[in-house]
Amino acid sequence: MSAGSLVFYLAEPGRHDAELVQALARAGIETVVVDHEGISDAPDAPPLAVIVDDHAAPTVFDEARSAAAWLDVPLVGLCDATSRLLDPEVDVDDVLVRPFSHDEAIYRLRTVGKRRRNARTALRERHDAEAMFELTQALASSIDFREILLTVVRRIAEVVRVSRASIVLSPSQTQDDVGVVVATSDDPAVASLELELHKYPEIQEVLRTGEPLTIDDANQHPMLDGIHPNARPSDHHAALTLFPISWEGETVGVLFLRASVERGSLSPRETHLCEVIANATALALRNARAMQSLRDHSQRATFARFEAERRARSLRRFADLFAHVADGIAACDPSGHVLFANPRAYEITGYDELSTLVHASDQPKARALATGFAQGHFPRAVDFRMVRKTGDVIVVSCSFARVSDSADMLLVSFRDVTEERRTESELVKTMEFLESLVNASVDGIIASDTNGRIILFNPAAERIYGYRTADVVGKLDVRKLYPPGGAEEIMRRLRADPGGVGRLEPTRFEAVSVTGEIIPI
Repeated sequence: MSAGSLVFYLAEPGRHDAELVQALARAGIETVVVDHEGISDAPDAPPLAVIVDDHAAPTVFDEARSAAAWLDVPLVGLCDATSRLLDPEVDVDDVLVRPFSHDEAIYRLRTVGKRRRNARTALRERHDAEAMFELTQALASSIDFREILLTVVRRIAEVVRVSRASIVLSPSQTQDDVGVVVATSDDPAVASLELELHKYPEIQEVLRTGEPLTIDDANQHPMLDGIHPNARPSDHHAALTLFPISWEGETVGVLFLRASVERGSLSPRETHLCEVIANATALALRNARAMQSLRDHSQRATFARFEAERRARSLRRFADLFAHVADGIAACDPSGHVLFANPRAYEITGYDELSTLVHASDQPKARALATGFAQGHFPRAVDFRMVRKTGDVIVVSCSFARVSDSADMLLVSFRDVTEERRTESELVKTMEFLESLVNASVDGIIASDTNGRIILFNPAAERIYGYRTADVVGKLDVRKLYPPGGAEEIMRRLRADPGGVGRLEPTRFEAVSVTGEIIPI
């Protein structure tokens, strides 16, 4: 039975709504009626929803919400107009208040399930985007490269739910039988661990082809025939997924994921996330190699003065490391003189050479920051107005940090947020204008969320009902403003709107004031 055609109905024996069960069955939705003793009998696949009858034992609802198998399954209360399930504090996704039509019950059960699935999908996508942003930013900006690789594999293992994530590099194309594990998620002590690659033909295959590889069961895949289990016991009976780490047509390493066979293969979104991280890792590795090459060159130079050599090493380190970063990056001395800037910094400012570009009106703020630097304060996300070469004034968001091995050098990263700040300002003005219109209206205006909690209550509504806005917004259920069943009747009419837009023409209703007085509205 699929999740889209199964409902669990929690009720005391003999007290469930048999007609509702029959109506659901006619609609193709099977209903499993259980009491509180059968609450742990979760189905193999999560049901569409769980109906909790308010005639059930008081503990049933809490047990249903906390049951591990139903954490992502919406709960729907089935109750009378005076039920405790209508309390805004009760964590229920929807409520069917008797009397209700069976068609309404079927529609709302299916709708609440769809809302929960959409919410789960949106949450997963948001978490993936946050993880991708975090890891790619770290790879683009971190100086402690080994530590950031360890962070990358740990976060990947966490986000895609695998038992181990590792980064394996191939030191050279001439030494193709040796790989080096530079980071692994479940053992931070691993550093420069050498692998005999003839025991890992799947790694050799990805290094050779530059293509991802998935092995659903290492114990049954023909590529791994002849590899004795004792040679790599942790991979025995495991599912393996490998992504190439490549740049400029050369595959220099592999992102290696290991999971249980039962976990199954990666989803398309998980695959996309890993491919993006593998590409970002390749770029960071290239920058790290270029940085090391520049350091070695500086150390071999014997004709330069010591101080000039030290500064050259520092600046050269940044040249390749920040060449492809999306933010402007500049290195400054304590007086604010720019020693180095990456290409993006020149694009943002429009200058071929950088100097003091802070707008005159923000100079006091810049001086205050300089005083804080001397005391060890390096703030993040500070807005400054900057004058471009064209004379245009832009807003940049700046973050500051001291270079760990240089007490007299400051790193500044900045990005153009002019449009963002302008949009924020316009949104604030629009919101203030709309608020003034609502507050000035002679009609009472009330808004609530889909759970019935009031989120807007204007002064005219205060005069009509006698409530204070501060005592209503976020605290009072909108049902309290109507006689019993009144709010539900309004919702029923909205849903029945023949135009399909959920609108009522001017209609007479009755409301209930703070003193309990019936008010015609």
